[in-house]
Amino acid sequence: MAYWPERGDETIALRMPANLAPGFPTRQELAARYAEASGRDVSELGFFLALGYWKLAILIEGVYVRYAAGAYGQADANLEAFAQMVERLAEAAEAAEQRHDSRRGRLTPSGCVERFESLVLNLRRSR
Repeated sequence: MAYWPERGDETIALRMPANLAPGFPTRQELAARYAEASGRDVSELGFFLALGYWKLAILIEGVYVRYAAGAYGQADANLEAFAQMVERLAEAAEAAEQRHDSRRGRLTPSGCVERFESLVLNLRRSR
């Protein structure tokens, strides 16, 4: 879902994603269709959206560091765009976490582990 932005989102992982064109469903509509078709629980989707944003921020940060070190040739004006994207993705991750936590209650680290273990068990049972 990190690659499926909502119309009006400030942070877009891909430059021009197709789903922003008219006729594509929103994240919520897509999640509802998936839940209906698969019978799976999507109540933790916000957690995974935040995780997806964090993962993208980490990957782009790695690209930024290699680019800044000259691994891709001489750094140019695009270098700053990498740094800005990392910041925007980190902010989007934090916002997604806060939206999810406000619905579910703030988690402690042990609560995160318990939730993750529960999700893994449910996934294994559904196979």
